[in-house]
Amino acid sequence: MFLFGLQSCNTSIPNEPDAVAAAVVKSLLLGDITQAKAFATSDIARMIDSDGLQNLMNEAELVKDMDIELDHMSDVSSDGAIKNVHFIMRKGDYSCRLRITMVDENGKWLFSNIQHR
Repeated sequence: MFLFGLQSCNTSIPNEPDAVAAAVVKSLLLGDITQAKAFATSDIARMIDSDGLQNLMNEAELVKDMDIELDHMSDVSSDGAIKNVHFIMRKGDYSCRLRITMVDENGKWLFSNIQHR
């Protein structure tokens, strides 16, 4: 497990589902929707371009100023092309979970969903 804070997004992100998911979270922490969109599937990118930008900004507000820790990664599909990357978010006594669904599209890991609870 690792813990990360605010740092600038690195353009040389390893093409691994957990590394790309962490880059998405870092982008949201920084409020950099353009960077987050670069890691999105085409469907999510189109949604961000239309009415989904406000939803993504709301997600970003939820994680702002929180410590984010990678919890675990799980396979969603039997071929390993879809994975859920789970994070634990903490601020003071409050904690919640963040799940980012990652999809292997033509050899590139992209996010297709973000959920918090």
